[in-house]
Order: sequence, then structure tokens, then C-alpha cells
Amino acid sequence: MKLTWIMTVASLKMYLRQKETVIWAFFFPLLLLGLFGFIRFDGVGTMHLGVVNAAGPAGVPIVERFRHVSALEVHEGTEEAERAQLMSGERDLLVIIPADYGKDGASRLTVLADREAKPRETQLGTLIVQKVMDDAVFARADSLHRTTLDVRAVTVRNLTYVDFLLPGVLSMSIMQLGIFGVAFAFVTLKRRGILRRLKVTPLQPREFITAQVLSRLVVVVAQIALMLVFGVYVLHVHFIGNAMLLLGVAILGTTVFLAM
Repeated sequence: MKLTWIMTVASLKMYLRQKETVIWAFFFPLLLLGLFGFIRFDGVGTMHLGVVNAAGPAGVPIVERFRHVSALEVHEGTEEAERAQLMSGERDLLVIIPADYGKDGASRLTVLADREAKPRETQLGTLIVQKVMDDAVFARADSLHRTTLDVRAVTVRNLTYVDFLLPGVLSMSIMQLGIFGVAFAFVTLKRRGILRRLKVTPLQPREFITAQVLSRLVVVVAQIALMLVFGVYVLHVHFIGNAMLLLGVAILGTTVFLAM
């Protein structure tokens, strides 16, 4: 066991002395996170609008008008289902057409959105919905009563583009280290004749391989810690879950890729 530990430390030193390896293991993932994290590709594009039509036939023309807006991707369903989609972040806005819409002059729609997490989507979506409703009023000859919007704030899962970017870069780094970190090192050692010289030492092959694996696992732990700190404190990633569980999954994944 002592010999394995000594060899693990030696393998780790050999690994860290290779400048190009350190760059690919630590600085390249951070470069990807910084590049794609600060550029912010999660701008407002097509908005996902959930619609609950409780008014029946009276609300069908409104839903059809929403479907004709190219900036909106309309999803119609029950209030329970659409609320669940809104809370999970799959909907940017939720418009509820009440059952009494169009009766006795009632013309109020309820709009649910997370103003804090998605301020741009909320503002733009509200303007689009109001514009659609105003056009519907102007198209009617019997009434010019404007439809009002009752905008209500809700709190949903505030997941951003960077929250999906960080796990992807972490996975790529683990895969890269697992597949190329040991394979190339063994090829280099064999080419230099080091593996053949190890046969005349007291070091057993299993101890040598175990040391190589343990040294890579130490690098993986350092990678994860570095990228999590960078993501949380610089890119403001929303970390939800157990850090130790994440570390365990990462070590398991690294071991699987090392076996390949």
C-alpha cells in the first residue's frame, strides 16, 4: 500500500510537469466556460407561450391569433399541466383565458410570468399579448373595449444558458481525461522503455496501474472544484443538489473512461 501511494504521488508529479497536459486539463475548460458563458447565447428568440382556454369557443379566436405570431410558440393545455410547465421553466409566459371571458363585457386575461428570472421575456411577451388583444378589438366592429392583462409574478426554476453549459464542459473534461490522459501516458512510457524497466523493480503491475488511476482521479477532483468555483462565483451558475454526489458520479465516470 505504501508503494502504491508513493507511485501515485510520483505519477501525479509526472502528470503535472507536462505543461500541455495542465493546459488541456485546467485552462482549456475554463476558457470554454468563460468564452461561452460571457458571450451569452441565451438571448430572446422564439418565446414559449402557454395558453389555458377556459372560455371554450369564445377563446378559440384568441388562441388562433397567438398562433399567427411568428415570435410565439403556442402550447395549449389544461391549467394544471401548463402551470407545471411554467414552473419547470419550459414556458416563458402563461396566458389564462377565464371561463367568463366575453360574457357581460368581461375582457380580462391573466398572465403568469417570472419577472425576476426572465425580465426580458416577461416584458416582451406582455407587449406581444397586449398587441394581439388590441388588434382583436380593432377587428371587431361591435366593441372597442380594450382587453386588460392581469400580470401576476410567479417564481420558477431560474435556469439559464450557463446552467446547462457547465455540466457539459465538466462531462467533456472527464471524458477527455479518462480516454486520453492515461492512454497517451502509457504509450509514451512504452516508447521510452520505462514499462520494460519496471519489471526489474519491486513494483507490481497492479500497483503501477492503481497509482496511475488514483493520480487521474485527484486531477478530476481538482478540475471539478476549480470549474464549480469559477461557475458559481464568476458566471453565477445556480448549483442545485449535493456536491458530494456530483463528485461521486464524476469519479465513477472517470473510472469508466479510464477503463476504456
